[in-house]
Amino acid sequence: MSDKKIVFFDIDGTLYEFDKGVPDSAVEGLKRLKENGHIIILCTGRPVSSLFPEILCLPHDGVISGAGTRVEFGDKVLRNELLSNELLMQTVPRMEKNGCTAVLEGPEYLSCRMDAFDYFRILLRLRDDYPERLKEMDLMTDRTCKITVAIKDMEAFERMIPELSRAFELARYEDGPYTEMMPKNISKADGIRILLEELEIPLK
Repeated sequence: MSDKKIVFFDIDGTLYEFDKGVPDSAVEGLKRLKENGHIIILCTGRPVSSLFPEILCLPHDGVISGAGTRVEFGDKVLRNELLSNELLMQTVPRMEKNGCTAVLEGPEYLSCRMDAFDYFRILLRLRDDYPERLKEMDLMTDRTCKITVAIKDMEAFERMIPELSRAFELARYEDGPYTEMMPKNISKADGIRILLEELEIPLK
């Protein structure tokens, strides 16, 4: 078993494309990895609530979701980190005042304002196919692991970054005016570290 490996797969743009799904070649590759005894981990910025059946039915042994905020292996949850509602109430109204549209992403559901449907196509999929996973934003009660923001006024958002960076890890999109905001010191890499420690697998 010395050749056994653990392999981490991003979802969007790697295993899965909107409007196209998962290519057969990817499914075959995952099956071959399993047959050869390797450990397959889905490692995604998506929270559990936006992992659709066509993704979860792929061969895998565990999931790092919410950009590292939740870590699962088999039936065991090793981490389930949520943002405090106090922090949400402090942050989201300020961002909205500066022209941002926010989606609060949690393990059970996504929450948003109605105008968010103009910017996030994943909300349309949830509304049409999984409406129980979508709700109106309530900053006082929403269970949220991360925030994704559509930025309309980049200069205004840039001015907020020093303050936001004190409470959040910020991951900017390369191909559009979007930013993901995770709890401070949490990332996919940190989720990988937790799983490797649990399984006693050296990083090398």
